[in-house]
Amino acid sequence: MRTKSNKPTPPQGTPVSSRKRRRFDASFKQEAVALAKRVGFSQAASELGVTESNLRNWSHAVASRGTQAFAPLSQRTDVEAELRKLREENRRLKIEHEILKKRRPSSRRKANEVSVHRCAQRSVAGVDPVRCAKFLPLVESRMAPRTRPA
Repeated sequence: MRTKSNKPTPPQGTPVSSRKRRRFDASFKQEAVALAKRVGFSQAASELGVTESNLRNWSHAVASRGTQAFAPLSQRTDVEAELRKLREENRRLKIEHEILKKRRPSSRRKANEVSVHRCAQRSVAGVDPVRCAKFLPLVESRMAPRTRPA
């Protein structure tokens, strides 16, 4: 097993700010996870010189993302961007589908029912709509045929 930087690690008592961050390549991480599955996390971590929490994080990454767990960031971002775009489109289509499934207020409930606008069924200010119609002035229809001048 190898690391990218072969520099010795500082002792455990060294402050975090003075420690150098070590980077491990994808093959090292995959081999480390395989070793941890065989012998256990604590033993594998001590053999490899990495922390047990790093080893567990790598194991969780492999479990959740599979072969793409340690892929270069540029490859991951392309796949994740496409996945994000598809999820957004899926969400939008679900909303559109729900809207189209809703019955319009003016549509019939049964095939043999006559559709009546709901406003005509309600009384206005507590007065029966038929009684109100008596008091409305009769207006000449503008659709009536006109006579042509001779």
